[in-house]
Order: sequence, then structure tokens, then C-alpha cells
Amino acid sequence: LGQASIVIMFLHQFVLIHAKVYWGERHELVRFALAVALTMLAYYILQKFTWGRALFLGSEQDYRKVELKVRGLILKTPA
Repeated sequence: LGQASIVIMFLHQFVLIHAKVYWGERHELVRFALAVALTMLAYYILQKFTWGRALFLGSEQDYRKVELKVRGLILKTPA
């Protein structure tokens, strides 16, 4: 789990709470499995894109790439 654990810890409560609102107190195992599956999916999606790694996973190398791209866009905009 390693790096995925921060995404899982951050998102699992959100998923559990919304699943509890939808299904109520029943299906506890389904809610747990859904929370793990959706948070792992979120991790894999964030990991796939440079901006996701830079902004949400703390990749300094990818942050530099995003920063340069944003600076380039800001400098190109007409005043």
C-alpha cells in the first residue's frame, strides 16, 4: 500500500459516510470493500497523471514540471 495509504486514509471516511447515507447501517462489509476499492482507484488515477502526482502525491519532480508549464502559460497570455 505504501504511497497509496495517504490517499486511502484521506478518502475512505468520505466514501464510508456517503455509502452509509445511501445504504444505512446494513451491508457493512460492502461499504468497507467499496471504500477500499474506490480509494485505490482514486490513487491509481492520481498516479497516472503528472498533475495528480505533483499536487496530491507529493512528487517534487512532477511538481516542477507542472510549475514550469503553468509559468509558461502565464507568460504567454496577452496583457
